[in-house]
Amino acid sequence: MCSSWLAKNVDRGRCKALQIAPIRQEISRLKDVIMHETGAVDIQWQCSWTLRSYHSALKALLRICRQHSSAIDLEGNWFAVFSVVCLMDDQR
Repeated sequence: MCSSWLAKNVDRGRCKALQIAPIRQEISRLKDVIMHETGAVDIQWQCSWTLRSYHSALKALLRICRQHSSAIDLEGNWFAVFSVVCLMDDQR
């Protein structure tokens, strides 16, 4: 028997899953394209970013690989790290 929390939230969870399905499909497509074009074996996502942030990072990586392919050695083992840097100006 489902917990009361699960019973109350199952429809909401299904609705959210349907809403993010297109972005998940686009992420999968981008990963496949990057792996095919670069020879990467896998692309992993291990952070607390939202799916949209991950999607943006993959699009940026694909642009970098395409625009600078002659300057980047895409052979062998490599990895990319994307990070969020927040700079706040306390001076007003």
